[in-house]
Amino acid sequence: MEEPLGFPHWYTLAYDREGSRLAALRQEETTVALHELPHGRCIRTVAFELAGWALGMAEDASLLAVQQGGQIEVRTEDGAMVRRCGQATTSGRRPRFSEPAPRFSRDGRRVAARVGGKDWRIWTLASGEEERVEGRLEKVADFAAPEPADWALEAGTMSVFTHGPSGTKIALPVIGGWVCNPADPRIAVCDELLVELRAGG
Repeated sequence: MEEPLGFPHWYTLAYDREGSRLAALRQEETTVALHELPHGRCIRTVAFELAGWALGMAEDASLLAVQQGGQIEVRTEDGAMVRRCGQATTSGRRPRFSEPAPRFSRDGRRVAARVGGKDWRIWTLASGEEERVEGRLEKVADFAAPEPADWALEAGTMSVFTHGPSGTKIALPVIGGWVCNPADPRIAVCDELLVELRAGG
């Protein structure tokens, strides 16, 4: 990197799918800095009205979302307002670091956020229509995480990957929290391991 980047824990970060853009927000502030990777140069800043705790970016980096409590503010990468969604909350509770950031659907037409540490809420950006999702957001098709073809995962005290066609099982002594690479879902990562799933043949 031409310009070294370092962000302390009071910043929240978001990336585009290709990893060519990095957005950074100092929590409880209103300005998002957009950096170009890999050189790290700040190419622009985007001003929001919400002083947010969490930050999301669309897969193509065209949209940014800042969340403060039960509210989401969405702007284009050039700073134009797209929509303000949700309702202000008065709990005063700071979100835990483990709580997920706002997420855009793959087509960029909807944005989702978990509110109050409970259910997910999804807003359609064009209309503002809201729906609620109990449990995991991945149940909704446009937000579903990529999964490796022909492989099934059972996570418990161990993570067991099963290759459907051959019946091959790979048991790993980790609980998981697995995330797959969208470009190649056979590459998966959790806090303890990075793996590439290959079936013998």
